[in-house]
Amino acid sequence: MLTDLQERKLDKAFGHMDVNRNGRLELDDLIALGTRVLAAFGVSPDSNLGNRLFSSYSDYWEVLLTKIDLDGDRKISPEEYRLGMNAAFVEDPDGYERALRPAIQATLDVTDVNGNRALDLEEFQRFQSAFGTSPEDAEFAFRKIDTDGSGALTIEELVEAGRQFYVGEDPVLTGNWLFGPV
Repeated sequence: MLTDLQERKLDKAFGHMDVNRNGRLELDDLIALGTRVLAAFGVSPDSNLGNRLFSSYSDYWEVLLTKIDLDGDRKISPEEYRLGMNAAFVEDPDGYERALRPAIQATLDVTDVNGNRALDLEEFQRFQSAFGTSPEDAEFAFRKIDTDGSGALTIEELVEAGRQFYVGEDPVLTGNWLFGPV
């Protein structure tokens, strides 16, 4: 059973992924999201980074279909998403490592412009803009997640924030703020 906080976070994530805003997730939504991320950073879809991003999003999509598409229509409703994400990642913590972490890692590989394995505020805001997060909410999230005050978020910090966002139920986890207030 999901907590109210987990439902709000999953609803926010669903909203990010439903790029065409038709109330259903489809592979085209993930491709469009990947295209937004690449465009925000001037990365060609045909590049190695672009190919890795699309491949990881496609792999993630297949996991979503397997775990979440309850009626087999290759579309995921908000209800299916909540129930399936709970089964795939909350009830099965290793599911995050197998499916979601690679997609997050591929996204972060694109967004780490200078290759220092960390995102500064500007890189983080650009990354977040592809997901529809306002610059203000992205800055707020950055400040919350940057728990050591270094002014940069390491790839591992971001992967852990993603884990906390998608599977955490504790309201004090810093990862709850990954996409701003929920």
